[in-house]
Amino acid sequence: MVDNQWLLAIGLGLSGMIPRILPLYLLKDRDFSPELIRWMSYIPVTIFSALVFTDIFFWEDQFLIHPLENLKLIPSIIVAFIAAKMDNLFVSMIVGVLAIVLMVWGFA
Repeated sequence: MVDNQWLLAIGLGLSGMIPRILPLYLLKDRDFSPELIRWMSYIPVTIFSALVFTDIFFWEDQFLIHPLENLKLIPSIIVAFIAAKMDNLFVSMIVGVLAIVLMVWGFA
């Protein structure tokens, strides 16, 4: 039984690593057009936005945009304001964590 668990763990690790490493290995010596490079530069932003907005706007399995019903909106608005004004990722991250902690402690 233990041998099967090790094989399973190794197989799952490989199945998670291969899709990340194989494209880098296969495409390392290729030149891409400037249009493709510019288009690909937007992908991380869109993925990050989709993850963040899903986490912010869905509260208790409902889509809520009212700040008094969705406690994640107020810290998100504060962080967006701080990020726009200060243009400092570290400060924005610290303010976001503190805002979430205060909201959890305040409304728990």
